[in-house]
Amino acid sequence: NLEFGGESGTTIEFFFKKDAPINIAVESPTQVIFDAWNGDAVSVGQFRIQLVDGSEDRFFVTMVSGGAGFTNVQVPTTGNITICDGEWRHFAMAIDNSSTLSNPLIDFYVDGKCVSTGLDTLGTLVGEVTGTMIANIGALRYFPGVPEGSGKLSGSIDEFRFWKTKRNPEEIGRHWFDNVNGGTDKYSANIDLGVYYPFNEGITATASVDSVVLD
Repeated sequence: NLEFGGESGTTIEFFFKKDAPINIAVESPTQVIFDAWNGDAVSVGQFRIQLVDGSEDRFFVTMVSGGAGFTNVQVPTTGNITICDGEWRHFAMAIDNSSTLSNPLIDFYVDGKCVSTGLDTLGTLVGEVTGTMIANIGALRYFPGVPEGSGKLSGSIDEFRFWKTKRNPEEIGRHWFDNVNGGTDKYSANIDLGVYYPFNEGITATASVDSVVLD
């Protein structure tokens, strides 16, 4: 299940490939990688990661709950990372939302290595958002006045993982290139893993079939 914010923090990991910077002649100028929403248009709880035309050397991250949180924080702040060159890379964002902090902080990883530590969101701490969460990978889930499914991503995603806790450098560095195993009836494992899409079904090379993502 999905939940984010709160004392335990949140981590999102994914492999990503995009062949070229955003071409607004044929693509959406804002492209959503992940968007989770609590289904409440009044007291909005939302966690979103996206790319923006003209700034494709960084991600834009939003996490809000009611009036708390942060919107469109640039990760990393200075940009200057390679994203849209047709190569697969693993990205991870571990968000520290501990009550000992003044603002949520983000650790940012590329291919298992932390390249930005304690990035200050300049926002306010986000209370735990739970309930009937709905989410999209590769398109917008909710924004006032904008149709659901807008902001379509022109790119590829693999090994998508959503953790209900802030992962540490050892956990991300050790497992970024490995599969993640689940528990059994007798043994618990990775109980903080809320959503995991390994996308292992492959492709058929038939466009009508491959237009539907299987997992």
